[in-house]
Amino acid sequence: YKTIDTYSLVKSQNSSFTINETIKRKNNDETEIIDIIATPVFEKAEFKGQKTVFLGKLDINVICQKQNEEKEYISESYDIPIKYEAETKHYQKECFSRCNFILGKINGKYDSEKFTVNGEVYLNYEIISKSKYTVLDTATLKKDKEIKKDLSCVRVFFPTEDDSLWEIAKKYHTTVDKILKQNDLDSNNEFYKKKLIV
Repeated sequence: YKTIDTYSLVKSQNSSFTINETIKRKNNDETEIIDIIATPVFEKAEFKGQKTVFLGKLDINVICQKQNEEKEYISESYDIPIKYEAETKHYQKECFSRCNFILGKINGKYDSEKFTVNGEVYLNYEIISKSKYTVLDTATLKKDKEIKKDLSCVRVFFPTEDDSLWEIAKKYHTTVDKILKQNDLDSNNEFYKKKLIV
C-alpha cells in the first residue's frame, strides 16, 4: 500500500478591487508623466479563520519628461503592496490557494514630493483542499492449481439393474474401486438401489 495526495476544488471566484496609494517620490525634479507601465505580482495567500488574505505587489515603472530645455526622459520604479481579503470557508485542514492578479486601468500624478497612483486590479483565485488516501500499490497473484475436469463438479448417477459398475466407471473415466470408495460400498451387489457419486 502507499499514501497518495488528492486535491479538490473548494472555491473559485473572480473579484476586483482598487488601489489608491500615495508614496514619496524618488526624484523631486519637475516632471510630466508620459506613461505608466505596471505589473501586479501575486506573492502568497494567508489563511486566517474564515478569511484568506492575498498578498502581492504592483511593480510600477513611470516614464516621465523633465520640464527643462532638454526635455529629457527619465524612468522611475516603484513597488506598491497589494492586499486583498476574501471570505472563504476551509473545509479541510490542509488548503492552499492559486491566485492571479490582472491589471485593469491605471493612472497617476506627481506633485513636488509625492506620487499618487490609482488603479484597478482583477483577482482570480481558487482554494484547493488536500487529502491523503491509502491505495493498493503492488499485488502478487499466485497461480491456483489446475482443477481436473473430473473433480470440477459432483456427478450423481442413478443406476438401474441393467447397469454394471464397470460400464459406469468406463463412461465417467474413473475406476470401480473409486466408485465403491466414494459411495461407501463394500461390494457391487445391489448398487443399483443407491444414487452413485461418480
